[in-house]
Amino acid sequence: MIDSILSQLKDQVSGELKTKGGLKDEEVNQVMNVFGDAASQEVGQKLKSGDISTLMNLFSHQSNNSQANSLQNSISQTVIQQLTSRLGMEKGQATMITNLVLPQLMNLISNKNEQTPANDSSPILDMFGDVLGGGSSKKGGGLLGGLAGKLFGK
Repeated sequence: MIDSILSQLKDQVSGELKTKGGLKDEEVNQVMNVFGDAASQEVGQKLKSGDISTLMNLFSHQSNNSQANSLQNSISQTVIQQLTSRLGMEKGQATMITNLVLPQLMNLISNKNEQTPANDSSPILDMFGDVLGGGSSKKGGGLLGGLAGKLFGK
C-alpha cells in the first residue's frame, strides 16, 4: 500500500520538485524511491520493536508526542542522508526537498490511518507490513500477524 501512497505523493509534489528543486522526471522517481525506502526503514524498526503506539501517534492528526517527533526526525535525517549518498545531492538541496515532501507524505499516511478508529493499526500494518516479511495484516500471516494479534487481540 505504501506504493499507492508514494504514487499519490509523486502526483502532488512532482511539479514543485521540478520547479523548486530543479529535478528531472527520472530524478523525481528516484526521490520518491528514497522517501519510500527511508520511511519503510524507520517505520520498520518501530514495528519490529513492537512500538505501535509511536506510529499511531505519528500517523494521526493529533499533536506528536516526543517519541513521534523523534521518529519523524529520524525519517527526515535518513531521507537527507540517502538523497546525498544515493543521488549525489548537496545537503542543502536534499534538506529543501525533504522539507517540501516529508510533511505531505506524513499527511497522506495519516489521512489513510485516520480512516479507521484510533485504536486500529491495520492501515499502518498494511502499508509497512512487508518490512517484517509477514504480508498484510488482513492476511494475519507471519510475524506481523502474530504481532497484531498480541497487541490488538486480532
